[in-house]
Amino acid sequence: MIVLLEGELRATGPDWVVVSSGGVGFRLYIPLSTRRELPEAGGKCRLHTRMVWREDRVLLYGFATLAEAEVFDLLTKVSGVGPRLALSCLSAASPRSLLEALALQDTDAFRRIPGIGRRTAERLVLELKDKVSIGPDYGLRATASGETPTDRIGQAVQALQSLGYSRAEALAAVEAAGAGEQDEGPEEVIRRALKRLAGG
Repeated sequence: MIVLLEGELRATGPDWVVVSSGGVGFRLYIPLSTRRELPEAGGKCRLHTRMVWREDRVLLYGFATLAEAEVFDLLTKVSGVGPRLALSCLSAASPRSLLEALALQDTDAFRRIPGIGRRTAERLVLELKDKVSIGPDYGLRATASGETPTDRIGQAVQALQSLGYSRAEALAAVEAAGAGEQDEGPEEVIRRALKRLAGG
């Protein structure tokens, strides 16, 4: 399976590129976010890739960042969401914004994406909300010491940092969100903190 491709950008289209590597030209379908990161034709590029097998052909999808590729993997696990629709999501919003929408169960954020209706938006949130707790592997990142925070406040701060917020921003948002009930999980703290950070 091809998971990374480096080579010369030979041609571009509205949603595809051709990359030459090792004497072979690869056609890859890409989101708009990746297109904006590409050099001019003739320049060198490096794309994270995903292969999708069809009965009559193999399609290759390319992404400027690993985060885009991982969110593509996550979205295409949902029934009725194919590669093209996943690309539409990544063209309309950043990986971080999509993960935040899932964590907040914000179906309206998905309904604003071309090609996604109410039922698909609800299905995305329903099937993926429990898979976002939130980091590059959709779980909480390890701390610098190699350990994962065990308290829910520490877990919430760690999750917000993995989304790109500074530690100071994450701490302030978690404190503003409040600790909640003692039996409440870190996911609820994260959701409230994200609402605060989003101005809600």
